[in-house]
Amino acid sequence: MEQTRSRVHIIEEAASGLSRPNIIVGVPEVGLVGTISASYLIQQLNLPEIAFVDSDLMPQVIVVHESVPKHPVRIYGKGDLAIVIAETPLTPRLSSEFTAELTRWARGKEAKIIIGVTGIPSRKREMSAEDKSNVFVVTNDVRLNERLKQHGTRVFEEGLMVGAYAALLANCMTAGVTSLTLLAESLQQFPDPGAAASVIEVLEKLLELKVNLKPLLDESEEIRVKSRELMSTTQAVQQGTQKPAGVYT
Repeated sequence: MEQTRSRVHIIEEAASGLSRPNIIVGVPEVGLVGTISASYLIQQLNLPEIAFVDSDLMPQVIVVHESVPKHPVRIYGKGDLAIVIAETPLTPRLSSEFTAELTRWARGKEAKIIIGVTGIPSRKREMSAEDKSNVFVVTNDVRLNERLKQHGTRVFEEGLMVGAYAALLANCMTAGVTSLTLLAESLQQFPDPGAAASVIEVLEKLLELKVNLKPLLDESEEIRVKSRELMSTTQAVQQGTQKPAGVYT
């Protein structure tokens, strides 16, 4: 039987120099935690753009940063770290094909781990967004659970994952790639930079990164304003699915 050809392709723009990288993935879902975290890490770590995602399934969107047009899904990285950022919501079909292609790309780079970063709706955050978010973990490598507990995380024990991160975890399980999803308690209807900061704290310890979180927290209101349109578009896409992307307990 002829194998169906992928409609999603990762196009490398230059030699990346990646060496068995840890790959962080941030796509817009609950609270935009993934996109905010990925964007902030790219900026703080001064990572160069090394690739973009091309697909006829992609919405007709170009994002502009500092007068430069950019593809909406890009990869930044150097050394042992790569960060995938999506600045457009992913439809179910695009999520499926994108995560399959990303998993193939990661295997080709001999990646150590793929880490998805997202939010989980929280009544506690809705009542008081000033409280620090708890971070839950889902992984296909149970040995990571004990290690991550030392970094203040909690194991997500029962529930349902839906959307891009569920597709990513499923593809990693099939391909035998180590995968971890970090889920920060988050506002559901609004961008949540505070939840993103909690996730980045865990990534700092896990991957031994050095990141200054003060600007992220100080500029949280400005980030919310800048992210409103993406939040609105993400919610519109999610409302077209049987269940909005995210995690359910």
